[in-house]
Parts: sequence; structure tokens; C-alpha cells
Amino acid sequence: MISFYCIKYFDYFRQPALFGVLNAAVILCGGLTSSLLAGYICDKYEPSNLKIKSRVCSLLSLMGAPLFCMIFLIHSNFYFGIGMLFLENLCAEGWMAPSI
Repeated sequence: MISFYCIKYFDYFRQPALFGVLNAAVILCGGLTSSLLAGYICDKYEPSNLKIKSRVCSLLSLMGAPLFCMIFLIHSNFYFGIGMLFLENLCAEGWMAPSI
């Protein structure tokens, strides 16, 4: 769902090729790092705290929500939007590793 809105939003800046390359880099670097970090945290603390997986998923999603809003509510700069997209992916995409 976010991909649909991001394509429409970043089309406003009229740099579709650059957005495609940067979006792929954001998903690859931010998403991968977030998943690895969340999985590591959950694996490390699961023996002492059985609810760590749900807490990590919830916390990462809550951290990503304001960043997601900043992507679409601040129209100042293309690179600012891409930077917020990276931070949002870094924070909010870590739910998958703990939930599996």
C-alpha cells in the first residue's frame, strides 16, 4: 500500500528514475537492516522475556508512524522525503523477523 502512495507522491517532484533507484536502495538497506536488528534483539532477549517479540513489533511500528507522516506532510524537498522514507523503513519494517 505504501508503494502505491509513494509513487504518486514522489511523482510530484518529476524524478521517476531517481525515485526508482533510491526507493530500491531504501527498501534493500533500510528493510534488511531493520529485519536483522529486530531478529537479533528478539533472539537475544527471548529467554528472559517471552513477550519481547510482540513488544519489538509494536515499538518499531510506533516509531515508524511519525516518520511515515513526515514523508507525506512535509513537501519541502525530494531528498528529505527519501530520507524520511529510509528512516521509516529502518524503524517500521522490523516486524517481520520477530513475527515469523
